[in-house]
Amino acid sequence: EEEEEEEDDVDYFVGPYCSEQGSAIYMGMYIDDTCTEAADSNHGRSVFSNMAGYSLPYGTTSLVNNYECVSCLDTFNVEEDNDDNDNDADDEENLADICNQLYNTAGKCEVYLSSSVGATNMNACQFIEGIKITTDTGTVETSQPRSNPVATAWIVIFALIFTTLGFYVWYLRMRLGRKNNSLLY
Repeated sequence: EEEEEEEDDVDYFVGPYCSEQGSAIYMGMYIDDTCTEAADSNHGRSVFSNMAGYSLPYGTTSLVNNYECVSCLDTFNVEEDNDDNDNDADDEENLADICNQLYNTAGKCEVYLSSSVGATNMNACQFIEGIKITTDTGTVETSQPRSNPVATAWIVIFALIFTTLGFYVWYLRMRLGRKNNSLLY
């Protein structure tokens, strides 16, 4: 009876987790509010199914599908605009609000954008450079790491200083060792 009461007192939490290859995001059930300890070995899907009577939504299908695109065209406004005129200058008004919000808040690296369109935003270039790329097979690939020339220069400088000091200590020891030996005889 005590075990049953303890099981009833457990708070469960639902949250996302990444697949082993990193190419999909699934929902799981957890026993902690930070979603780090799964409710069972099946990422909590079995516990959820037993409690709710149906399977956990997005427990086996990814929340993110790389192959499905969502249109940013606001179809409601497009029909109204087409009734008024076919002016392409108003195309920005045809974008769905969610797309405008996503674009405005997204990190950008507009390195190759023409300066004729106005100020370019390069605040996220370094972050974007470090993102891991997922291939069609689901494997995660990263670019080859490049050596930092400044770090390499400092390593070479310290190696030369260390070697020079080591040679100087050896030289002094040999020189002083000969003088001490000559005084003994």
